[in-house]
Amino acid sequence: MIDFVNFVSKFPSVENSKKLLAGILDLLCIIQPGASKTVYLESLLDGDGKWNELWKQYQAHPNNEDFKMMVINRLRKIFDIIFIMPEYQVM
Repeated sequence: MIDFVNFVSKFPSVENSKKLLAGILDLLCIIQPGASKTVYLESLLDGDGKWNELWKQYQAHPNNEDFKMMVINRLRKIFDIIFIMPEYQVM
């Protein structure tokens, strides 16, 4: 099992969904996905506009299972899609 939280915590500006997603895509996809895919992935990560708040709450309370699971579930959604995208598979 991949520790998504540990993985993304290495990126600068993790709390910024656009910058985080751009960093993930730059690292994992040799061909950058189109704008519509990127917008869709961002909507999964930050659909309610509260990724920043959620990440900060998780960082402040890393043992809180509710915050942890909300972060993991959002990250899992985007990584599940990235891992099946042709742009990722090219590698």
